[in-house]
Amino acid sequence: MCEDHVLRGKSLSHISKDNGDYDIINLQYLINLYKKFGKEDFLNREDIVYYRDTKLLAISRVLSGKESLRSGALYLGLPDPTILGGWMKAYKAKGETGIQDTYSRKNYVLKDERVRLIVDKKLAEENERLKEEIEYLKNRTP
Repeated sequence: MCEDHVLRGKSLSHISKDNGDYDIINLQYLINLYKKFGKEDFLNREDIVYYRDTKLLAISRVLSGKESLRSGALYLGLPDPTILGGWMKAYKAKGETGIQDTYSRKNYVLKDERVRLIVDKKLAEENERLKEEIEYLKNRTP
């Protein structure tokens, strides 16, 4: 979408219609993000860590009126300004203790994967126990 506007000169309304009436304000944000960081910011999001200190700095800049929510999010290269909004909501609810480091999604394990890992671990433990039991029984019989 960003390349359609920046490189090909398509209007925001045409891009919006071509992409299922995508919100033009969000599209403008993405285009500004693209202009500032380029294509790589959209492609390489796996290893990004948002550190607590950086979050607190961004929150304080917005709360003090030095930056708007969108400009603060753009400065950090966030793919969506609502991320910074979520940090601010957590800050207002819990204070500084509510703000923690955030790691990329690849570091999180989905519920199904987590369940599979637990089952695999239990099966491996049971398998090891049964092997030991078989070995004990083999050595015990004359």
